[in-house]
Amino acid sequence: MQSKFQTSIPVFQIEKFYFKYFNLKYATLSYMSLYDALFLYGLAVRDAYEETKNQSVFLDGLYIWKKMTARQFIGVTGQVLINNKAIRVPSYATYHTKNGTMKIVVELTARLGDRLKCAMSENDCSEHVAHETMSHYYSTADGAMPPDMPKCGFDGGLCDYTFFYVLFGVILFLGVTIPTGYYLHMKEKERMLYDMT
Repeated sequence: MQSKFQTSIPVFQIEKFYFKYFNLKYATLSYMSLYDALFLYGLAVRDAYEETKNQSVFLDGLYIWKKMTARQFIGVTGQVLINNKAIRVPSYATYHTKNGTMKIVVELTARLGDRLKCAMSENDCSEHVAHETMSHYYSTADGAMPPDMPKCGFDGGLCDYTFFYVLFGVILFLGVTIPTGYYLHMKEKERMLYDMT
């Protein structure tokens, strides 16, 4: 039986409220991450039980915490890597966008680092490994990667411009000499014509 309040609210208002605050797309993503976290806890408890054979090992939070760190597995949201500080290390992707389409070009996959390096430095416990999934995607003529530095450098200082300076000087010299010579030639002709009279 519906109350007077429920019957006074139109159905579209209830649906609008539902989609605003209980959007299933975001809820699904949250549940997927929660599932991965619970799966990680289950893996840690299983490993702790296999080592100790103690059924109440799940009560030892510090031991379970140590089993949860420096761990890697495939979860619902993809690859899950937990570093030695129990922080999830994300994997990244680089996209090439062209005409409204996006293609993955490079994937940076998180991996556990070397245990010896991790023992020396806490920041070296995980690393990102790059995998190029698509080659020849650059907007150059052949699609290959452009050079790290332009041929003449970034400011043009590596190229020799002597040829262009000499060519400009010759053109400037001819541009001044030819009209001046023509002008003097015409003046000479005028003078000769004037002398004839």
